Amino acid sequence: MADMGVTIGDLKEALHKVLPTLPHQMGVLAVAFTMERFRAENWVGTDTKTWPARKSKTDNNGRGLLVKSGRLKRSIRVTSESADAVVIGTDVPYAKVHNEGDHGDVLVRMHERSIKKIGIIDVTTPTGKPKKVKPVITKVEVKAHIRKNNIPQRQFMGESSVLTTQLQRMVSANILKALKA
Repeated sequence: MADMGVTIGDLKEALHKVLPTLPHQMGVLAVAFTMERFRAENWVGTDTKTWPARKSKTDNNGRGLLVKSGRLKRSIRVTSESADAVVIGTDVPYAKVHNEGDHGDVLVRMHERSIKKIGIIDVTTPTGKPKKVKPVITKVEVKAHIRKNNIPQRQFMGESSVLTTQLQRMVSANILKALKA
């Protein structure tokens, strides 16, 4: 019988080298997939679902959907990683509402709102220069009320068959590469 030169021990050693690195690589790929959703402004699960446009066309200033300060997009990262699992997520409080959408009622509690009113410029100074008038700040009481939320779903994280396929291919490629080495 011909000697193949590769033993079960060699294969076992190669797998032991590559398997611990896979969760981290999978997390990096999942975060990159999520970032691509912000760039493409769509969700790719079993089919592609384009994000709904903004209501106000004048409020975009050339920026992408779900991006005002960039906080949400920057916050997506690997939140936990172990030998057999990796989880990506965000700590931004409004992420869930945008990812899942919200069409419910919100109770707004009674509160005070400060309103700044600019006074009239008085030109009665002896030099003839306008006198600067400080803005007048008044407090207005806002009564408790129910506000209707109508935030459309713009999914950027979740279960995706496309991501699953990418992850499977990446894992297979890494294992084959380790076995060939």
